[in-house]
Amino acid sequence: MNHRSIIIGFAIGIVLGSGLTWLAMTTVSTDPFFAPILISPPPPLPEDTDPLEDNAALAYWQAMDLLAGYLKANPTIEPALSEYMREVEIEPTPDLRERIENLWDDFWADLDRAVAKPFCHFGIAREEGMMATLPHLQGMRQCGAIMLIDAQAALDDEDGERAARRLASCLRIASHIGEDRTTISSSIAMRILMKAERLVRSGLERDMFNAEAREVLVAEIQRISSQDPLGMMSSLVADHDWLVPWMQRTYGVPGGLRAYNDLVMPPATVLGITTQREMNLALQALGEYMGEVVEAYKEADPDLARRKISDIAQRMDADPDGAMARRVAGKFVSDWYDQLIDVRQRLSSLAGDLSGQWPAESNAEPAKDKTSAD
Repeated sequence: MNHRSIIIGFAIGIVLGSGLTWLAMTTVSTDPFFAPILISPPPPLPEDTDPLEDNAALAYWQAMDLLAGYLKANPTIEPALSEYMREVEIEPTPDLRERIENLWDDFWADLDRAVAKPFCHFGIAREEGMMATLPHLQGMRQCGAIMLIDAQAALDDEDGERAARRLASCLRIASHIGEDRTTISSSIAMRILMKAERLVRSGLERDMFNAEAREVLVAEIQRISSQDPLGMMSSLVADHDWLVPWMQRTYGVPGGLRAYNDLVMPPATVLGITTQREMNLALQALGEYMGEVVEAYKEADPDLARRKISDIAQRMDADPDGAMARRVAGKFVSDWYDQLIDVRQRLSSLAGDLSGQWPAESNAEPAKDKTSAD
C-alpha cells in the first residue's frame, strides 16, 4: 500500500466518522458532581446535501496529500507560505509565486473539487476534549495561502474573471475551515478572509471585475453566515457545549487535578489551584462564566453586548475561583467579540462595494486586525 493510499484511507475513516455523528447526540457522563453532559453534534447540514458525497473533507485530504509531496520536494515553500500568512499585508516572494505556478495539475483538480462542495466536516473527535487534534488544519491553511497567491497572479495578469473565481474559492476555503468550530480554525479563516478582501479591493480599484465576476464574489460572500461568519460564534458555543463539560468530567473528579497537571501546560498550580476542591470550584465557575458569555454574545445591540462582556471579565478577574475561567474563556471576554463584529462589517461592506450598494449602517465600530494565524 503506497503513501497516498494510506492517507486517503485515513481520510475516508475520518469523513465516515463525521457522517455517522449525525445519527445521535449521546449522553457521556452522569458524574455526581456535575449534571449529565451532552456532546454537541456538528451544525445542521445545508438543505438537499448528502452527508458524505457533499462533504469537502475527503477532496481536501487528497489535495493535501499531493501538496505534502510537493512541499517535501521543494523544502523552501513551506516556510515561505508561513511567512506569507503571518500578516495581512505580506506579499508572496517572486520565488514562492513561481513555485506555486508549477504545482501539479492533480493538486489543483482536487482542490477545485473540494471548494465546489457545499460543506466541510473533518470529523473532529470532540469527545476527546482538550486532547482533540486538528491534523488537517496546517494543510488547509496552506491550501488557502496557495489559492490567495494564485488569485494575486490572476490580478497581475489582468484576468479579472479568473481572479474572481480564485478569490471566491479563497472565501469558500475560509468558510470551510470555520466549520471546525474552534477558535484556532476561525482565526486562520479570518486571516484568509482579510487577505482575500485586500485582493478584492485591489481588483475593484483597478476596475478589473466585470458584472459577472462581481456576481460570483457577491454570491460567495452572501453564502457566509452574517451572524456566525467563519464559525466565530459557533466556536464559543462549542467550547461551552463540549469542551467545558469534558473538562468538568475529566478533571472535576478524584484524581482530576493530578491528571490535569500531568497533561496540560501550564499546570494548575501556576493558576493557583493546588487542591481537588479548588479545581472543582474553578471548573464550576468556568461553566457559569462561559454560559454568561454565550448569552452576552447573543445580544442584538453590540454596545449592550460589550457592556455585559466587560462586566463578566471584571467579575472573572476578581473571582478567587475564576482562574480556569480566565484561562479558557479569556479570549472570549477580550477581543473575540470585536473581531466577530469586524468580520461581519467587512463582509457587508465588501458585498455592498461589489454590488454598488452601501451596506446598512452599524453602531459597532470595526476592530483593528488582531488575528493571529501563526
